[in-house]
Amino acid sequence: MSSAYSCIITKEKIIISENVPHFKINDVITVPIDVNNYAIEEFIEVFGINKKPFPLKINDLYNGYDDVSLTEDNVSRILEIIDLLNLRGKSFILFHESDWADIPDAHTEAAFSGGELVEDGYYMESDDGNENCKYGNAFTKSGILASKVYYDRSYDDAITAYIENIFKPGIWRVL
Repeated sequence: MSSAYSCIITKEKIIISENVPHFKINDVITVPIDVNNYAIEEFIEVFGINKKPFPLKINDLYNGYDDVSLTEDNVSRILEIIDLLNLRGKSFILFHESDWADIPDAHTEAAFSGGELVEDGYYMESDDGNENCKYGNAFTKSGILASKVYYDRSYDDAITAYIENIFKPGIWRVL
């Protein structure tokens, strides 16, 4: 059995509709997102490593980005979620973790603040041993305790947990 879980994590005070699955543990909000590790790595490469600014409109994504290979669905989906959560120009972490048969497959995390990648605030590692992008810890750089983040095995499992528990009190709650 394998798992793959991606999410956006923030301590920002944002208003999220109950229609958007999310979890809040103390002051940390976790929003599961349905993207794979490649999408997050591509987002980090374009807007972090290459220091491209977030486009003002998603439709402008490809204007002036000719020197970077983009997969439209990957980057635009993450930008849409950032806009939906009103996180442009604010602090957040993009996170992905996956395994295959309980063997770690990929781990990616990146801290953004003010629309830019935080210095020494990202880490990318995959099962092929490629650790050339291993530069820091997004959680440490963002001041977020990993223990306050809602984790699940997959996007679908997180959505199921959200729906089943939306009105139940417990260790996490919706906004």
